[in-house]
Amino acid sequence: MRLLFSLLVSISYGKIESTPERLTYGFRLLDHFGQSDLTAGFFTAREDEKNFWTHNHGLHWEEIQTEDLFLIDSETKTWKHKGYNPSLAALGLSSAIYRRFPDVGAIIHSHSPSIMALAAMDKIQILPISEPSFMFSSNTSYLHADYYFSDEYCNQVADALESDNYAILVRNHALVIVGRTVEEAFLRAYMFDQTAKTQVLLANSPAHELSQKEIRYHENSYHGWYGGYNGSLEWPGLARKINRLIKNKDMLPIHRQKGNLKMQRLGPHFGLKIYLSDLDDMTDSEVLDLLWEHKLLVFSEQELTREAFQRFSRRF
Repeated sequence: MRLLFSLLVSISYGKIESTPERLTYGFRLLDHFGQSDLTAGFFTAREDEKNFWTHNHGLHWEEIQTEDLFLIDSETKTWKHKGYNPSLAALGLSSAIYRRFPDVGAIIHSHSPSIMALAAMDKIQILPISEPSFMFSSNTSYLHADYYFSDEYCNQVADALESDNYAILVRNHALVIVGRTVEEAFLRAYMFDQTAKTQVLLANSPAHELSQKEIRYHENSYHGWYGGYNGSLEWPGLARKINRLIKNKDMLPIHRQKGNLKMQRLGPHFGLKIYLSDLDDMTDSEVLDLLWEHKLLVFSEQELTREAFQRFSRRF
């Protein structure tokens, strides 16, 4: 008899299927390429018209796993996941942007050294002087910093994304960048960091100036490219990179797991399915911790006698 116990995270070891999985890969990639800054910054992703995923504030990007993500209602700025809290920036900026722009599917706020250096310069402007810079030379806006992230300021950030802008260089602070997908937002953040590095390196050197015709021509190589330059081409290889690091034990798994324990999220708000042949492989506290976190657990792949079923039930 198979045990269905009332205790139910989409965990996939092949394709990256769920939004939390893609977002967790995104965090690991940003950290790998030098855009993490201890617990500062955020990477959020839309789940549906109202809700978006963010991470439990206080974690470093390299250690975030799918179970550290939770949903926030962008209209009410509330969430149901007890014990988890977003950063002020993730809550305020993401809510304002997702409400304003239904096509925005992901938002990154990162603090790489090069981006912070560029944001601190006397004159901050993306110069069309390198290959990645042509993605941003006409689609970046510039805004003052306000580290309190008041509602008024968060709306100003959303205002700065009008007129087809998708990047904001915040003076004396860092970057806010959006994309239609997690993949697109990551690629844009990666290329913006490349842009900043090149421009900072050339800060004291004259750069070759291009005509407006040349600049528009190069910009169109991104914006006019068939299918859109959206990260979908690069993402599979990036995911393979993260998987190799995990396999080599140079990075934490994307999901929390014990040994060969396999789990699967059953819904965006609650529920976890656990594939486990021997129920004695999990301690009482491990089961209760997962039950508290996910509200409903389903155990699968057991062949239990009535006595074994009763013995397991008496543990709780």
